[in-house]
Amino acid sequence: MAEYIEIKMATSHETVHDMRTERLAQLSEPQEYFLEEQAVKSKPFMILEEGTMTGYALIADGNILVEFCCSETEVFPRRDLLEHVVRELKIKKAFCQSFDHNLLSAALLLKPKVDATGILFRKFDAFKYWNTAPKGLEYAAAGKQDYDMIRGINEGFFSSDGEIRGLIARGELIAFYSNKRLIGCGIMQQAVPGTNAYDIGMMVDPVFRRQGYGAYIAYRTASQCIAAGHRPVCGCGIDNTASLKALENAGFISRHLLLELKF
Repeated sequence: MAEYIEIKMATSHETVHDMRTERLAQLSEPQEYFLEEQAVKSKPFMILEEGTMTGYALIADGNILVEFCCSETEVFPRRDLLEHVVRELKIKKAFCQSFDHNLLSAALLLKPKVDATGILFRKFDAFKYWNTAPKGLEYAAAGKQDYDMIRGINEGFFSSDGEIRGLIARGELIAFYSNKRLIGCGIMQQAVPGTNAYDIGMMVDPVFRRQGYGAYIAYRTASQCIAAGHRPVCGCGIDNTASLKALENAGFISRHLLLELKF
């Protein structure tokens, strides 16, 4: 079948938009925000069979496969299509959510080296949060007056000052104070445009870490998300034991992984 397969760069993301929308809808769980960020900045490629587009691939800098999708046929999974993409585009590795069966099934047939790099939380149970709210802790949507203090405790959590300003402007940042001192903040931002899945994040001033604030901030932010009619989801690095513990204590439950596949 390989002689009929052609990989062509698309003129824009709009070319693969409909197929991508269908793929996102077919995933059993919402796409991870980290991957969505990568997807937006990636290069789109069309997978053509006898001139007809039957799939697409999104490739990030460093020849990293971020998304792969193909139309389901009687021949599934489409190892041949993925193998062609990997070879033609010189793919070094791919990010794959464990619930992305389209990519995972085809990729495993190519026998890549597989590493689990992230924990994906797609279930939240507020009743699992057993602790009481830290004394004297108050919270509210962050405003311009909070910017300098948030910037002051940022140690690489936010990639830029512009990101902080954007989150404040969109009402996606919650500031938590105790005795007028900023303890930390919660982030609630749409994981994928057009969905009700919102990615939850939390940052705590290094001075106040390991005191239960992180779990409470994550719990309260997720609860606010639900109150607004959204679905809270989140993820963290598999080696980030502090965040993992805080998210689990907040009520998040994981059944899924972010995998790194090296070809």
